[in-house]
Amino acid sequence: MYISHIYYTEQVAFDDARATQIVEWSGGGGTLADLILNGGPLPEQRARSMFDQIVSAVSYCHNRQVYHYHLTLEEVWIVSPGSDTLKIHGFGNAQTHGVEDVYAYHRPRRCSTLHYMSPEMAMVTREHSNERRRRQGATDIWSLGVMLYVLVCSTYPFGIEGPRRAGGIAAHKVYERIRRGKEAVQFPDNMSPELVELLKGTAPKRFRHSRTIC
Repeated sequence: MYISHIYYTEQVAFDDARATQIVEWSGGGGTLADLILNGGPLPEQRARSMFDQIVSAVSYCHNRQVYHYHLTLEEVWIVSPGSDTLKIHGFGNAQTHGVEDVYAYHRPRRCSTLHYMSPEMAMVTREHSNERRRRQGATDIWSLGVMLYVLVCSTYPFGIEGPRRAGGIAAHKVYERIRRGKEAVQFPDNMSPELVELLKGTAPKRFRHSRTIC
């Protein structure tokens, strides 16, 4: 069931349109970020199994007009050591409105982690500023693509903000790559054509072409 991959808190405090988690849960198997950091990239078949769970949970939310806006591997927990069963949490930024509302509510602080951030959230061009009024789930779809890429490549498709000695690049370069979308992404030669096509679909250059979860 879709619902099985979403973590529910026991207490929730409501503030306007926002729901803030009071009780946090920690998966005994750590996060997907921990898994990749410690074990490296996953085979496509295993990554697909995990990704299917994440998509099912996000689809459940989107079908109810709930948008996460902070999907990262750090927000996906493995329920127990040795298990591949996942749960999404970190709904502190979730909204039941479109991007325009969440943008207005959260600025000037960022609502998403830069290297997972869609152009709508990054506001990297005036064109995307106008487009955001018509996008809702697209920003989650973008983050899903970044997560899948990291699962199979163990690196971020648009780079990561940070010091060069740690493999990072300047924030403005990450923004530039985000703006370019799939044109800025390098796909490994051993990546299956089906996966390449899927990833390209999550990061189009023009967001009127963004996919939605059916």
